[in-house]
Amino acid sequence: MNEVYYGDNPAFVVSLDFELHWGILDHTPLADCQALLLNAREAVQRMLVEFEAREVRATWATVGALFCDGREELSTYLQEDPNYSDTRLGVNRHLAILGESEKEDPFHFAPSLVREILNTPGQEVATHTFAHIYGYEEGVSESDFRNDLGAALNVAQSWGHRIRSIVFPRNQFSPQMLQTIHDLGIETFRGTPLNRGWGGNPEIDLGQRAMRLVDAFRPLADPLPVVRGEGPIDVPATLFFRTDVPRPARQLILNRVRAGLKHAAMHGGTFHLWWHPHNFGHDLEASVTMLVEVLDYFEILRDEYGMQSHCMQDFRTWESMSQP
Repeated sequence: MNEVYYGDNPAFVVSLDFELHWGILDHTPLADCQALLLNAREAVQRMLVEFEAREVRATWATVGALFCDGREELSTYLQEDPNYSDTRLGVNRHLAILGESEKEDPFHFAPSLVREILNTPGQEVATHTFAHIYGYEEGVSESDFRNDLGAALNVAQSWGHRIRSIVFPRNQFSPQMLQTIHDLGIETFRGTPLNRGWGGNPEIDLGQRAMRLVDAFRPLADPLPVVRGEGPIDVPATLFFRTDVPRPARQLILNRVRAGLKHAAMHGGTFHLWWHPHNFGHDLEASVTMLVEVLDYFEILRDEYGMQSHCMQDFRTWESMSQP
């Protein structure tokens, strides 16, 4: 039987897909995004400062390759590419562009940032697979996914860190993949508001994608609840935090986030906001300003309604989450 989380205190969940170039490797040449990715690195540090100042917990779903300090260490973990029908999706064909260290190549390696996240109170380092593998793409087998995820768990284990949560790249997952993560000891995952065009399914049509864009500005449905059953716990996303928008749209985005937060606060629900650090890279200062406004509003709701900040792994023990 499934259980739905309705704690005494409403919950604000933050998760980030920490990828750097690995997440856009298939469609954006490095030469076209170096400035963006350098800003993303600074964004990580700026976010950590803001989170710590407000005691905001967050889940950083980190591509396992970012733990590595260069191509040589990467090679000890990297698996063969799946037999992708779209060969652009494989990462091994890009190995020649990788540097020998984080200092030489800050676009594909980030152990210093992973360490900063781990050392910041309340931050969870989760996985985003090792090489940003796409579960729905033609040619990907269960063993491909299992081997890649095993590499991600192993590189984290080499740091003495246990991975408890996962965010699937481009939100592509299947029941079989959920069984695999359960087999490998992962206990929570970020589900998707499927009625709003998420899920990474190639069959999603333009109409559903349009719904997803509209939902960024106006809610189309209530947030999905956190659900615990026999397998991993689903901590579903509520809203993608869009900051790389024209200036006139920023207030609309903030209004949407505030409305969602207040609805959850008033009804004892969960509001799960997510984004990528590189989304802040387009306009770092404007993006951080928007984040600060969201966090300031969360603090108001924490005082007025007892809303609590949680990372994804907190839901493993939600019986204790009602305690302030």
